[in-house]
Amino acid sequence: YDFAWRMPYIFEFEYNNEIFVLINIHLKCCGSTGSSEESRRYEATQNISSYINNNLFNKNVIIVGDFNDEIDDFVNFEGQTNIFYPFHDDYSTYSFTDKDIASGSVNFWSYPSYPSHIDHIVVNNTILNNANISYNTATILIENLLAGGWAEYNSYISDHRPLLINLNVISP
Repeated sequence: YDFAWRMPYIFEFEYNNEIFVLINIHLKCCGSTGSSEESRRYEATQNISSYINNNLFNKNVIIVGDFNDEIDDFVNFEGQTNIFYPFHDDYSTYSFTDKDIASGSVNFWSYPSYPSHIDHIVVNNTILNNANISYNTATILIENLLAGGWAEYNSYISDHRPLLINLNVISP
């Protein structure tokens, strides 16, 4: 229920002797400040964080998907200041790899028709503290490859642009 009726997909894989866990989510959309939709997103991020901390603490975790909220969209649940509080509370535990996109030009935001940046990529401290892993994140502007541009992309593919995380994993 907290995940907009879409349970997270979890995929574990090994690359260059590193174990990764990719979690794809789609949180509940819509809702104004203090709404039940925002409360559901907050509960979902708490559940994801707890699951990772209890089950995946020693693995390289990447969370991707439609979070349906902006990183700096401040609301108040149980004294917290953001629905992403479990990820914002301790920057040594998690990092939004797309924070520069979120605070940058609207031309690279993931949901340009609103406009907003509500799709995110989060990595945990196992990746952050691993000297063998580096990364960069970008928005893929697929509409630039289509003759009809954004109108064609939005009509036939999606109303969201995909985000890409490029991991450079050096074998230890």
